[in-house]
Amino acid sequence: MLSNQIVYLIVYKINQMRLLVMENQILFLLPFLLFLIFLSIGWYQSKYPPKSVNSLYGYRTTRSMKSQKNWDYAQSMSAGMMMAFAYYLGSSLIAISMTAIYLGFPFDSIIPMQLVLMVIGLVIMLYLCEKKLEKFDSSSE
Repeated sequence: MLSNQIVYLIVYKINQMRLLVMENQILFLLPFLLFLIFLSIGWYQSKYPPKSVNSLYGYRTTRSMKSQKNWDYAQSMSAGMMMAFAYYLGSSLIAISMTAIYLGFPFDSIIPMQLVLMVIGLVIMLYLCEKKLEKFDSSSE
């Protein structure tokens, strides 16, 4: 008897989440679009990396533009990180959205939460790229 009640409760909660997700599809569209954008940029950059240092396309920081060696390393490394970041961003934004919807956060506060998480992720990605590039730069001298 108790196990039937637990099963019914679980099924009820799943249906409740499904309805909430259907009502708030825009909250899941943003993470999906960001996932596709970052994944596409990372894939494109890995397939067609910029050949020489330029100020238009590629991973451009002072350290990456210091030499051709740094530039080539930065392009391959940042493309892989961009694709990994896409998976992190997509999954964590969807998890944040589902949790916030389930806990009853107002719609107006969920999108700013997603944007803050995206900015934090970008800062972490740039920091990790620069640390790897710094290590590469010091080892190649």
